[in-house]
Formats: sequence, C-alpha cells, structure tokens
Amino acid sequence: MDLSKHLQKSIQLLKAELEEQAIQELNLAISLDPQSGEAYALRADAWKALRRYEQALKDYEKADDLGFDQCRTKLGLGICQSKRSLYSEALNSLTNALIVNPQCAEAYYWRGRVHFDLKSLEAAIADLSRANEIDKDHQDAKSFLSLAQSTLNSQLRTSTLLQSEDRMTSRYFLEAHPNAKSLLNEPFFWTYDDFGPVGGDSGADCLEEIWDWRKSNPNASMKEILQAILREWGYSDRSIKKVATGSVEIAIGKDHQLANMYDDAVIAISFCQFMVDGYLDSALKSLALKAIDRQSAAVVQEFRAGDNKDYASSRKKIKTALLAMSDR
Repeated sequence: MDLSKHLQKSIQLLKAELEEQAIQELNLAISLDPQSGEAYALRADAWKALRRYEQALKDYEKADDLGFDQCRTKLGLGICQSKRSLYSEALNSLTNALIVNPQCAEAYYWRGRVHFDLKSLEAAIADLSRANEIDKDHQDAKSFLSLAQSTLNSQLRTSTLLQSEDRMTSRYFLEAHPNAKSLLNEPFFWTYDDFGPVGGDSGADCLEEIWDWRKSNPNASMKEILQAILREWGYSDRSIKKVATGSVEIAIGKDHQLANMYDDAVIAISFCQFMVDGYLDSALKSLALKAIDRQSAAVVQEFRAGDNKDYASSRKKIKTALLAMSDR
C-alpha cells in the first residue's frame, strides 16, 4: 500500500473514532515517508482524541517543522498546551495560528478559552466574539462568550464559584476522608479550576481514576498508580526520571512541556490520595513538594501564566496544604 492510501485509510478511521487503528496506519505511512507532514498531523489528531497530549504535541511540532498547514499545526499545539495548562505557550501558538489565518474561528475560540482560564475576561470576550462573527454556528464559542460576559457583568456568580459550591456537595467531598475535609476547607481545593491542585482535564482524570482505584487497592503504594497514569499519558520511565530529578530550568527549557505536565500530575495525585486516605505516602509527598517548589519559582510562573497574580497565590496555597498533610 502506498503513502496516499495509508493516509486516506487513516482519515476514514479517524472519522469513525477508531484512533488506535488510525495510528497504526499512520505509523506505516511515516515509515514510508518520514517527511510527510500530513501523516504527523493526522497522528497528532489521533493522539489528541485519545487525550495523549504529550505524543500529540510532539507530532504537531514535527508536522509544523515540516511546513505542513501551519495554521492547523499551530492550532493543534495550542489546544494541547491549553489542555495541560501551559497557558503562555498556548497563547503563543494560537496567536501564531491567527497570524497564518486571521479567519480561523477555532483559533479565536481556543485563545478565548485560555484567556477565560487566566481570568482575562475582556480578552476572552474579544476572541470569543470574533469566533462567533467568523462562524455563526460555533456553539461552543457562543456558550463560552455568554459565560464570559455574564461573569464580567456580575449578572451571575462567576463560573468558578458556581462550580465550587457544587463541588462542596459532590461525591468526592461527601465521601472524602475527615482529615481532608478538615484541612482542605476551601472550595479552591475541590474544584476543577485550572489553578487548583486537581484543576484542569488532567487533574479531573486523576481524581476520577484514583477514587475508584483506591477502593479496590487500599494497601497499594500510590507510586504504582502514579507510574501507571504517567505511562498512560505517554511518559517513558526514562523521561519520568529525568524530569523528577530536574532543576527549575527544566520547566522553562526544551523539556518544559514534559516537566510541567509531570509536576501538575504529581501534585494532583498527591491531593487525590489525601482526599481518599487522609494521609500521603511519604515518597509521594517528597515528589509533590519538589514539584510545587519548582512550580513556585518566579521564572516558571512567569513562563506559564505571565503576571497573573491568582496563579502565583494558588501555588502558595497548594504548598501550604502539602506541608500540612500527614504522611507515612
């Protein structure tokens, strides 16, 4: 089978939401032509659909380096970066996508979402409005625009507060260990706010997975589930070791995506264990404190969130809570 047939077959498989099979076809396509930017972009799409953002980022970067559809690859990079709370990088990628194609509604939509997550509501409204102007049928852009406007105008309580109040009566808070309810007594710790310890998509995934896993594995080491989750996200053991022992510079250097996703995951998993067990494995606590120290560094905060004061203050809350958690 030639390159074009592998690409066409993978496109059909992606439409059918058969991402794993599509990846197999695209692996074959890349083996035939390692310079096929389209093959890398399609494989990145598949990884993204599977929420394997680390692999997706690598493939989008490769497709971009090969000069394939610069708007599409930069858009893909921005989406994956936003999913991992790499806000500064996401804004840069999405802005570059719009430089290539100023009429890309999807890039405006995702940049608006990043601004919304950073609490930059006026910028979010501007981008989401532009997305709606370009694509009047973009329902997600309409929904986020309405939310951003109502938040800014104080016509409704902010999205974070509404979610916080709901989370305080959710199954996680109601079923949590008494130690967790006592120490983590602010809604901040129980929301999916991207600045929170279990915030964003990755934190939400961790909480759901660990909550059920712990019920069936009450005596297992939490490092087991940490390793399993990181491998599921596409981290190799070698990569995990490299970032786990890295300095602050690794979080802003060429391996920044890997390092920052690792730190976020370790912090989220630590809070998840404390919520379930009421204590932390001592080895996990040590990893979490190293991660929050790295994320609290001024250069890392500026790299990830600019001068956003909410981001900086949330790192302090997270570290204070981690230090107060009992361990064994």
